[in-house]
Amino acid sequence: MILIFGPPGVGKSHVGCGIGHALIDAGYRVLTMRTSELVQRLQAAGQSVQLPQVLAKLDRYDLLILDDLSHVRKDQVETSVLFELIAERYDGAASSSRPTSRSPAGTTYSPTRV
Repeated sequence: MILIFGPPGVGKSHVGCGIGHALIDAGYRVLTMRTSELVQRLQAAGQSVQLPQVLAKLDRYDLLILDDLSHVRKDQVETSVLFELIAERYDGAASSSRPTSRSPAGTTYSPTRV
């Protein structure tokens, strides 16, 4: 997990996109999206009892780059689904061995800003 913090306009999103592109070039699967959009998707999945399936789909990516973390409201529902995603990814990485070489086939990158 990589966290990039700083004031507005200093290039945090640009750095995140650069890291994502470099990892894709190395054969990793990367997904970039606004944190608020991901939280909305996770909340909807939780309400429709689809959260485990959505988390499993996100687990196919080696790296999730979540942009604009500070724009997420700080209510318990939003923070709980975000925490569940982070905990799921952390627990999955800790309990399984992941290969260090990846095939570049099927990599995905959807930048929020370039």
